[in-house]
Amino acid sequence: MFSKNKNKAVPGSVQKTSQPAKPAVPSIISVDLKMTGDLNSEGEIQVDGTIVGDIRTKTLLIGKTAEIKGEIIADNVRVHGNGPKSSPAYANGRLFTISINGTMSAWDASSGERLWQRNYDADFEKSHPHWGASTSPIVDGANVIVHFGTDDAGSLVALDAATGKEVWKQGKDGPSYSSPLLTEIDGVRQVVEWNHRALVGVESRTGKFLWEFPFPHVGSDQNMPTPTVHNGRILLGGENR
Repeated sequence: MFSKNKNKAVPGSVQKTSQPAKPAVPSIISVDLKMTGDLNSEGEIQVDGTIVGDIRTKTLLIGKTAEIKGEIIADNVRVHGNGPKSSPAYANGRLFTISINGTMSAWDASSGERLWQRNYDADFEKSHPHWGASTSPIVDGANVIVHFGTDDAGSLVALDAATGKEVWKQGKDGPSYSSPLLTEIDGVRQVVEWNHRALVGVESRTGKFLWEFPFPHVGSDQNMPTPTVHNGRILLGGENR
């Protein structure tokens, strides 16, 4: 039987209200782990390795390398596949795509011929964050702009749309699962993007850093939504923040 709390407040007393608990960091079964036995959690479990047993949890994140040999009981299940996750961009007869491993490709929209391909694996070991690249490219004039890198390190990069040659590279922060956008603020045309650590503004033509608002990835609360601009304000929403 369930009943409402019938305790009454005492006149003149101060009633304490409980604050919402901060979301816990997920329990992670990494790719090199194999566990035998059932897993039970009231929070979040992320599986990249092998589980031989049942899983009961509130939220389950299943990586592309995960193997689960048992029953799954969860309120929310998210499965990471082989992608792609990003949206293509079209400009001047060319189509620009990003694979889940963070490789940028340019295609002739009429013939389907691949014109060039580029990633930054040599700079950052790989060109995407943990759950794969989901950021989408944007085109501004002769340049196509995208953020390459891992959770720990990366750069916002402008490439020549015709050749794939680097035009400018800015910053050292890793990418998020958000996408950059183009806007004009105080007469300056700029790229606004939410990376792994902060919301930043970068001059579109030169890659010059303009401003930032720290808003980092926290625990399992990913930086996912793409910001938007409305009536001179930048609107940004974060998971559980």
